[in-house]
Amino acid sequence: GFNMYQSIKNHLNIIIQETVTNISCITNNNQLLSLPFTQLESHFKKLSVLRSINEDSERLSNHLSNVKNACNLFQSVLQSFRSNISQRKNTIQTECKAAIDSEEALSTVF
Repeated sequence: GFNMYQSIKNHLNIIIQETVTNISCITNNNQLLSLPFTQLESHFKKLSVLRSINEDSERLSNHLSNVKNACNLFQSVLQSFRSNISQRKNTIQTECKAAIDSEEALSTVF
């Protein structure tokens, strides 16, 4: 009877020891598993920062596009203004030359 008791006790001790080992393995695994989650969390935070930077850059890009369009419009207005001034200058020069010519023609008559 004692041998049987001793053998059951040894068997139970082995089972307890294995259980303790298993529990410690599970604990270690849990710690290892929780590590990637904290890393993932920090990656998600970085991603959300990147997303907001991307949205800001898109807004800035649209704004710059609007500025560029406004500049092009201003440039074309300036161009037509210049050509108007050039035409007026030519007209005035022609009129002045005609006036000078007619004045010289008159002075030869009188």
